[in-house]
Order: sequence, then C-alpha cells, then structure tokens
Amino acid sequence: MTASVPEWMSGHRGTGPRMRWSFATDAPLVGLQFGRESGETLAADESGGLYLLDRQGQITALTRGFHGVLSIAWSDSGNGGAVLLEDRKVCRLTPRLTVDWSRELPDSPLAVAVDPFGNNIAVSMADAATIVLDWKKNLTCEFSTIRPLKFLRFVSTDRKLIGAAEYGLLCCHDFSGNELWNEKIWTNIGDLSITGKADTVLMAGFNHGIQVFDADGGQCGAYMVEGAPNRVSTTFTRERVAATTIEHYLYWMDSDGELLWATEADEDFVGLHSDPLGNGLVCGLRSGRICRLTFDEAQ
Repeated sequence: MTASVPEWMSGHRGTGPRMRWSFATDAPLVGLQFGRESGETLAADESGGLYLLDRQGQITALTRGFHGVLSIAWSDSGNGGAVLLEDRKVCRLTPRLTVDWSRELPDSPLAVAVDPFGNNIAVSMADAATIVLDWKKNLTCEFSTIRPLKFLRFVSTDRKLIGAAEYGLLCCHDFSGNELWNEKIWTNIGDLSITGKADTVLMAGFNHGIQVFDADGGQCGAYMVEGAPNRVSTTFTRERVAATTIEHYLYWMDSDGELLWATEADEDFVGLHSDPLGNGLVCGLRSGRICRLTFDEAQ
C-alpha cells in the first residue's frame, strides 16, 4: 500500500479529490469490487491472485490459484463473495477468501453477483439461463431471458435482481424467477449500476452516453459526457455518479449530471465504484493500480 499520487490526478477539471490510498496487484487487474457497508475492496489479477483490502487499503486476506477469473463479486456487508472461472465453475468465498463451496455450471458463465448480505449468488450463462444459489449451495430459482445477461445486480432493499444483456435487454426478476418487467434497449452497454432501491438504473452506453432508467425500466434521459462511457457507478441514492470512457477519461458528477471533476489516465479503467454516500470512489486500472479517492474528510 502506498500513498503516492498518480500522474493522471495532476491534470484535471473541477475540484479534485485527495488520494486516501493506492495499492498495486502483482499482475494486470481483471476484476474489482467494493463492499458499500464494510468499505472493503476485492481485486483479482491475471496471475490468479485475489486481494481483500480494508478501508485503509491494507491487505486483510490474500489467496492465489484462481486462474481464469471471469468475474468477481463481493457483498456490501463483507460477509463473503463469489468468483466466476473460465472452466464453468462458480465458487463461494468466505470473508477470508477461502472457498466455502464450488459448483460446476452447465454452460459458459457470463456474470456473477452477490446480494448485500452474502446470502445469495446469481450467475448468468451464455445459453440465456440465470440461476440464483443460496449460501448453502441450494438452487433458489432459475429463469431464462430472451438474450444472455452480461450484467447482474441485486437490489439492496428488496428481493429482486436487475439484469442486462450487452445489447437489447434490461430486466428485473424476483427471487422466484418471475419477470417483473423488461425493457428493450437500443445500444450496446459496457456497465450497469443501480441505486440501493433500484429507483434509478444507469447503463454506460458508449456513444449513447449514460442511459438513465426508472424503477420500472422506463427510460428517463441520459448523461452525456465527452467520450464513450464504458463504466458507470452511482451512490446509494444517486447523490453522485462516476463514469469512465474508452478514451481513459474519469468523470465525477452530481445527480443532475453537472461535472464536478474530470481527469484523464493513460490506460484503461478496469473497475469503478462510488461509495454509498458520495464521498469518494475506488477505481482500478489495467496495470493493477487501485486508488481510493475521497472528496472530503469522511472515510
């Protein structure tokens, strides 16, 4: 863990943050997740390493051997997570990053999500099936969609799951697998973020900006930024919105889309997560550098 300030923070527009901490993984970064209540950061690198960092950026758990990581997920409470592997396997992780259990999957996996308390894990697959498993490995529900879901997010305040395909579909299901609503989308997307109640759903829509949807999937506008947004993250109540672009820009905005801060890096952002109250964010770059940025004195 180091407190050195990266060069890309020196040139920016607006009122910039301070860097609380930074950390470098041993190999290029492939995944980054953030626990909104625990303040923990989970990272995965190309060498098969998994790193769990506390609020101060200190390593609290480290494990290796997870080769072929496709996606990772971490609970808001810090009560464990999940890792999705190329060999059609999902593993439930304990708070110490040991494997509680693993399960073989019938088709190629696409995305994984963990609910806020770590009690349920959702996995989507290339055959357009999505399954939800409980913490004991039991199948809670299974459902199919018209397109395979590349993005999954559990709703914090209800037993619901929001999913989106890379193109053509945004949908919501309950824990019985019932579809509550679906919406056709007409853009490719690179990321999905929701508020705690899922009353706002944001999608990074590349050349179409950051698409905004309401609690029923109805489209209600877009945030337009310079460049093509490929990652987006919002706070628990949409106080702040963070976004990155394929041109390596990083934006920090208020709920109306007004720009508060922007900067440009010299490499891709792999992960981006706002904290729940809008005091800052955690971002990870392809090289393996992870930074915790804060915009006030709150930790």
